[in-house]
Amino acid sequence: MEKSIGLGSGKLIAARTDTAKGGTRIPRKVNPSTGMPYECNQVNFDSAISYETMDAWAHHEEFNDCLEREMQKHANLDLIRVGFFGKETADDSDEELNPNGEDVSEGWIQALRDHREASILSPESEEIRIGEDGHYATVNEAVSAVKAKIAPRHRDVNDLIVLLGSDLVAHDAASFYQKRVDPKQPVHQIEMRQIKESYGAMPAFMPSCFPARGIMVTSFDNLSIYFLARAFRRSFGRRNDRLNRLENFESVSLSYVIEQLDKAAAIDFDAVKLNKSGIWK
Repeated sequence: MEKSIGLGSGKLIAARTDTAKGGTRIPRKVNPSTGMPYECNQVNFDSAISYETMDAWAHHEEFNDCLEREMQKHANLDLIRVGFFGKETADDSDEELNPNGEDVSEGWIQALRDHREASILSPESEEIRIGEDGHYATVNEAVSAVKAKIAPRHRDVNDLIVLLGSDLVAHDAASFYQKRVDPKQPVHQIEMRQIKESYGAMPAFMPSCFPARGIMVTSFDNLSIYFLARAFRRSFGRRNDRLNRLENFESVSLSYVIEQLDKAAAIDFDAVKLNKSGIWK
């Protein structure tokens, strides 16, 4: 197991030392005091396209480029989906039992469960009810409760954002608009909708492939995907005449890492229930 390599601890480095009286200035570390342990594991992004589909596109001169872009977009979306839903790294993943890649790799929210359980807003019984007569009357109250789970020294830093699921946004009747994220951000090439209203005094976003009832408070640069150097392998456009299709095999060794564990918190989204016409669903 390796340790995360991110910079920034959130701790105070401003100080004074009276060197005239023999004091010694002691530098303070600017990396997290406890790095998150991680291990890169192989994840496959294999795909296929039938000869029938290829024939239908035969007249399209830019078909290869279109296919390449589509596969890249699909792989990027899957990276994000597994990052939020992933719970374990199985030897053989099962798409039918785990349609969101829960068994492909441990994602960011699972990292909190494993390494800082106090950062997860969990139900006192079996449910977390959001709505009138619930544990939290509004989505904003639930966001504030999640924010309270991060370390106090991070709560007033202005790079904090909140990620919200589509069910919560719809429930709160918030308006939103499309915004493409800065390509330098970890979620490059993925469109996100930025919500006009703020929640918990933080900008709010609705990412692609995020749990519909999820809430996560952190900063964009606190969520990382580590890729093992020289572990990207690709075999593109292999013909399989026995199955009448073209096959692509891609793999990479990766790990989802939270650079500062105490600067991230999330709700147990599987336990969230909403008040819909007086019925908790």
